[in-house]
Order: sequence, then C-alpha cells, then structure tokens
Amino acid sequence: MRYQLIRSHGDVHIFVICYADRFYEDVPKAVRDLGPWRGQSRGEVDRLKPEFRLALARDLYVLVRTDDAVLIPET
Repeated sequence: MRYQLIRSHGDVHIFVICYADRFYEDVPKAVRDLGPWRGQSRGEVDRLKPEFRLALARDLYVLVRTDDAVLIPET
C-alpha cells in the first residue's frame, strides 16, 4: 500500500500524509481548506515512521505541523 506526502502551499509548515490518491476522499474539508496543496513525495506505507503509520491506519490521514518547511516521514 502506498502513501502520499502533501505540503500546504499557503503555510509551508503544514503537511498531510494520506493514502495515495485518496486525499479528497479521506482528508476532512477543514484540513483540505488549509491548502492549496502541493504534492511532495510518495512511498510505501511500510516505510513510514511508526507514529505516522499508526495514525494513518487509525484516521486515514495525518496532519503534521513542523518548525521547518521539511518533513521526512520515513525511517
């Protein structure tokens, strides 16, 4: 199973991790409205850091705010 990492273009410190090609289906409108969004990368869910993998399985998306404009979601 694959995921995609997306960064807000309006606030480069906000990221969403969701299942690949499921952004509009799984991410709530309130979170989608934090965009516009720009795709960053894709990868295998198995390679995500454990906390991201758990949150993705539980909630179908992960909203991450960082101090930097960079997020490395994989171990």
